Amino acid sequence: MKSFVLLTLALLVALLASGCGAVEGTPVTPAPTTPAVEPVNDRGFVPVQVGEQVCFGPDDSASCDRGVTFSIDKIVVDPPCVEYGERVGHTLVLSMRVATGSDTTSTDIARGIFNPYGFTVIGTDGVSQNAAFGICTNDASDPLNYGPNQKYAFELELEVPVAQGALALQPGFLGDSGGWEWPF
Repeated sequence: MKSFVLLTLALLVALLASGCGAVEGTPVTPAPTTPAVEPVNDRGFVPVQVGEQVCFGPDDSASCDRGVTFSIDKIVVDPPCVEYGERVGHTLVLSMRVATGSDTTSTDIARGIFNPYGFTVIGTDGVSQNAAFGICTNDASDPLNYGPNQKYAFELELEVPVAQGALALQPGFLGDSGGWEWPF
């Protein structure tokens, strides 16, 4: 009798371990997952392709539905200057799209980063240099203010010292490292 009880217990444990003993209709809770960490390059930036959408937002959000999403859809290098425009070095014109969510802190941050002072260029020689406001195309279509739950499309002109390399956006809220980097 004792061996029968032991055999029955062994079979019951084996069935439960194999999942056959689960009660039908009982929800199975998946193991918690951690958000995917975007890979960074050796400069601490997330590599991004032109046209790829990226975002930032509240720390408590697994997605950017409440934050700010944006993309640089096109980078034009050294376009013709307008009649009274001037080029010192090289000109980059960025075609950008920005969409804000309901998080007003993220919207306030957008006001401060989508301007030439948030960008750095890294030349093919690896030297990083700041971008500045350009005056070649006289393009002033970038918004001065961002509101929640709105969409924007604009061009931003940068004056830079190189005609090819990488363009990095390093917003101040990420500290001295971090941000995104596009090839041009």
